[in-house]
Amino acid sequence: MKNTINIEHVAVKVNGTFEDFTGNLEDLLGILKPADLDFLHGNKASLAGLLQNLGGEEELILFNIIEHGELLRLKGFDGRKAKQYQIGNPVMAMKMTAQNISCGLYAPLRMLVHENADSTVLVEYDLPSSVFAQFDNPQIDSVSQLMDKKIEKLITAAQLK
Repeated sequence: MKNTINIEHVAVKVNGTFEDFTGNLEDLLGILKPADLDFLHGNKASLAGLLQNLGGEEELILFNIIEHGELLRLKGFDGRKAKQYQIGNPVMAMKMTAQNISCGLYAPLRMLVHENADSTVLVEYDLPSSVFAQFDNPQIDSVSQLMDKKIEKLITAAQLK
């Protein structure tokens, strides 16, 4: 089975340097460690407490960073700066995957921060509400629309920090 879906892609020009923005972004996010997940296994009541302890702007957590700039340098593209962030909220993800397990393909969300040749810094991501709209479920839509707002506020906060 194949479906064609419309995705709204967002690109935000960042005020400031790549290093400042990515540093601020990483400081604002809570960090979920593999040991945290081991602790939660079979312990649903502890998830809310863990999320509060992790903090994170807009209750968002950093799951992973992929250094695309470093990968490009391995191929001889010196000076490229690019990081892909995997960001999300496990409680929100569970609400969506409980409705349709296929939502797990898109959670956590991915965000790319990169610097162009003219030193312009961009943040790019696919708008969560457009990605999850394919599931045609009001409960999933509600959560994904909230995620739209959280991501937008996170980007604003990382520019202002």
